[in-house]
Amino acid sequence: MMPGGMRVCARLLTLAVCATSRSLFPPSSVCDGPVRFCGFAHGPGCDVPASAHRERGGRRSGALGGDRLPSFSSAKVSAVSFLNGQRETGTNAHVPLQKVEDLELTNDNLRFLPLDRSEAPGVRQVRGAVFSLQKTTPLPDPLLVAASPDALSLLGVDASGEETARQEFAEVWAGNRLPRGSVPSSHCYCGHQFGVWAGQLGDGAAILLGEKKTNRGERWEAQLKGSGLTPFSRMADGRKVLRSSLREFLCSEAMHFLGIPTTRAGAIVTSSEPVIRDPFYTGNIVEERATVVLRIARSFIRFGSFEIFREPNAKGMSGGPSHSRDDIKTALLNFVIWTSYPHIWRELAGGQEEPREWTEGENEMERERLEPSAYVAFFEDLVNKTAHLVAQWMGVGWVHGVLNTDNMSICGDTIDFGPFGFMDWFDPDFVSNGSDSDGFYRYSRQPEAVKWNLERLARVLQPLVPLSASQRILAEWDERYRRALATVVRRKFGFVCGEGGGNLSGTFDACLDWILKEALGDGKTYAETHQPRIDPKRVKSVEKYLQEGLRLEQMGLSEERWRLWREEVDRWEALGQKDPEEKGEKDEMLWAQWFDKYVSLLLRDRTAAKAKGIEATEWDRRSKEMRRQHNPKVVLRNHLAQKAIALAEKGDFSEARRLLEVLSRPYEDNHRPEDVLPRRTYVARVCVTCSS
Repeated sequence: MMPGGMRVCARLLTLAVCATSRSLFPPSSVCDGPVRFCGFAHGPGCDVPASAHRERGGRRSGALGGDRLPSFSSAKVSAVSFLNGQRETGTNAHVPLQKVEDLELTNDNLRFLPLDRSEAPGVRQVRGAVFSLQKTTPLPDPLLVAASPDALSLLGVDASGEETARQEFAEVWAGNRLPRGSVPSSHCYCGHQFGVWAGQLGDGAAILLGEKKTNRGERWEAQLKGSGLTPFSRMADGRKVLRSSLREFLCSEAMHFLGIPTTRAGAIVTSSEPVIRDPFYTGNIVEERATVVLRIARSFIRFGSFEIFREPNAKGMSGGPSHSRDDIKTALLNFVIWTSYPHIWRELAGGQEEPREWTEGENEMERERLEPSAYVAFFEDLVNKTAHLVAQWMGVGWVHGVLNTDNMSICGDTIDFGPFGFMDWFDPDFVSNGSDSDGFYRYSRQPEAVKWNLERLARVLQPLVPLSASQRILAEWDERYRRALATVVRRKFGFVCGEGGGNLSGTFDACLDWILKEALGDGKTYAETHQPRIDPKRVKSVEKYLQEGLRLEQMGLSEERWRLWREEVDRWEALGQKDPEEKGEKDEMLWAQWFDKYVSLLLRDRTAAKAKGIEATEWDRRSKEMRRQHNPKVVLRNHLAQKAIALAEKGDFSEARRLLEVLSRPYEDNHRPEDVLPRRTYVARVCVTCSS
């Protein structure tokens, strides 16, 4: 069960992300004009029932001291990154742009960390090394699908139309021609997958080319995903397909422009090489096109990178390939702090400019450790970054799909876009991954799953981060996440002063249960859009067998899966039985009550602002701007991605390129309705799995 405080957060977030969505009301009940202030791109504005904000016995008119209500209409705002509640836009103008063949990379990862140089063919355990030398596999007939000029500017690469049209551009990002200075390598890491130790995993199809350092001290790693076999490919072929690659490319950039910390995608290149896949794990084999994505990140090191040091246990559980190698662990953590937490390095590295280089033949030496407080400070900073990251996911209704320890970045960025999904309608049990039948990584469970992953990381960071210190920090996870989520919600609702210093969660909590339980649209529409993932007839069959004495485990079911099935079917059946007219009248009353509460909170916030010397007109401007900058109009819905994929698989890349441009402007108003609105029917849902 979720802790009480986190349940309050979840209910609060529900209201913040969807309570006023057009998709939750029948067309006849929406107001005359869009009232947009807390949804996450459910439509061309977040609409509440008309009477919820029309004059009602004089209680709406002049509610803010004689002034009209602040305008909730959306406006053009290009958003990129959080900065004190604001977002910034623009490319990296401080990086001189050059032709792709003039790009030169360096390789700090291989200078400071142990490298497996064997280049032996085949899958193997890589012991005593963090990276393994690995050549890229040429991609025949490379063809550029799309490129992101904004992402490529991080590397200083010109991605104008004239440049991307040249064949050299596609050749480099296909892995056929390497940038100068590049020493290709693949990364060794382990992981827990769906709560179970999986041992060595590693970059099964991704090859790191090196990093680019900017004149502002930034460092960006370039990696080709889908560029061939590595020692970590297991049973796979080292390739990725156009379908999954295009989804990753588009979502990486979409998340960036939403202002959410993420790895980037600079280019996607497909080919004539056929690969065989079973997209839905049904036995239906299809032929797809081998495709490579250029991924760009501050670091591709993840939680699982430290699980290579996991010790075997007395019960026979295997350890990581580099267990008992505290010297490598120290070198890796020092490197992470130096590259991704430079403020800690500057303060607590004892004046060192950089870590000690790794020297062959000295693998058993005691590595030079930083001040103990440096490692604790790193872990606390990571926990804070990760709490804010998850809060931002929740704020846009995004589900990662495979939140394993190997899919979590050590620097607090979103990483590894597989079977992800944005919700079309709010559903706390929304599962984006068609392979996640138990809902292990469902929307509402993401904060809990991430905390569990941090606990796994804490165990392998010992003794550098004492367990007592990491446990103390993680004991505050719920509160750290609650504060991060409250910040997201405050910005969505436009509370300039944080609701006048009050407790946002506590104030709204009184009316949230009404909204969640009763006011989520008319029964017919809601039942249609929330059909259970399991056939209700199957649930009835299981109930019958249980009554006859069979146990769940005999039917291959877990308690958790059975609970989710029952809840989905019961909720769906109950909603379909409600009288639409009666429910509409009740919803209207509940929304009116909620709107009264919201207006009173705005009044409190404006009063608090006045006490700080902020005049009413300035408060109105700030509140309006805050709502505009934190409620996106467009997100990468599955049906949008699927349309681009279907055309791209036929050789038409125009929709993929158009969609990239649309996703780069998520907070603007001038979008086509079909890019904004969710699909209203259950059959429009797209099944997404881990197949890539």
